[in-house]
Amino acid sequence: MLAKANQNSILKSAASGMQRSQRLRRHPGVKRPLMMLLVMALLLAACVPITVQDRATAIPATATTAPATTVVTTTEMDAAVARVETLLDKFYQADLFSGVALISQDGKIIWSKGWGMADRQQDIPNSPQTIYRIYGMTLQFTAAAMLLLEQEGKLKLADPICTYLDDCPAAWQPITIHHLLSHTSGIPDYFDVAPAAAQKFTREGATPEQIMALFRDQRLAFAPGERREWSRSGFVLAGLIIERVSGQSYGDFVKQHLLEPLAMTHSGYGEPREGLALGYPSATSKTPVFFDVSSLYAAGGLYSTAEDLFRWNEALYNGQLLNQTQLQKMLTWHATTESGEGSGYGIGMGEHYGHKWADYAGAYAGYTSRMIRYLDDGITIVLIGNQEMDIFTIGDDVYKTFFEAK
Repeated sequence: MLAKANQNSILKSAASGMQRSQRLRRHPGVKRPLMMLLVMALLLAACVPITVQDRATAIPATATTAPATTVVTTTEMDAAVARVETLLDKFYQADLFSGVALISQDGKIIWSKGWGMADRQQDIPNSPQTIYRIYGMTLQFTAAAMLLLEQEGKLKLADPICTYLDDCPAAWQPITIHHLLSHTSGIPDYFDVAPAAAQKFTREGATPEQIMALFRDQRLAFAPGERREWSRSGFVLAGLIIERVSGQSYGDFVKQHLLEPLAMTHSGYGEPREGLALGYPSATSKTPVFFDVSSLYAAGGLYSTAEDLFRWNEALYNGQLLNQTQLQKMLTWHATTESGEGSGYGIGMGEHYGHKWADYAGAYAGYTSRMIRYLDDGITIVLIGNQEMDIFTIGDDVYKTFFEAK
């Protein structure tokens, strides 16, 4: 049984997480938490108002979905939720978490709660309806868009990418769409090969063509299919292929074919009109981070809420978007990550404490997010927030606490 967390153990856990560079490298672009947070956590334990979703409240995956399986809130589930809530309370009190957690089972939200402020100057609290940038979690939407186009007979994942890209470099001729989606193309990440220019784009914005120019003439890091290395560059190209095949902009395609059919009314590409939580570099900062998401395009330009991510997750796994064949392609272990876990299309895969999972995460410039689906349990846990924090350590501790694993 897991002993109840205390503040010292939380700080120790977070500090150890900072050393796990290999784990963090699964999602490059994730900044490690500032050591200052750990120092301040010893001094600060302030609490603010929260928004709580009642347990066993049903939110349908879409407006047209048949009623979900009824959840019987057992004593065991109540106890698991209570353990998670206590753990996150202590992470928050230690200045290590600001955002929202949500747990669903068999198609219904059974618990959600917010910590901290979406706008620290206006004292607007975080809630399950608050909008956040989801950065790297965008990859699963881009991958699903590709799979949907294949499902509709408009392309094949085995197609060479040069079929759809103008003036394709000779080195890219062997690369297929499959290679892009599985991070096995060999095309280097543009934040690695042109960091100064890429960072400038985060401040000034960029077109997909300007982003592609940063890596178009770079040598491949390895032969296509030889191994796996995370590459936002590959998903930028995937976005351009989606536009070429569909005749729509990436943002319009995602909105019309992925978000609107699932009633994800608080999700989108680019800048939301209202409701976006401000992202902060630390627990005490009141100055939000500026970031132009056009610099990430199809590799990180989406925003969403905890509740919309729940809708997305249920629709994806229940066949409302992709058929079983396409879903299985997404969940196939196409390559192995640096930490020895599986890599599907836009997702990580593995096993936690005897439970098979599919994992999605994203973090950069003031926002962090992680969502894990336990494939055989019908359980999903969403963590999403608006300050820079070690979402991997926090997520691991939440899952461990939920299942009472050692």
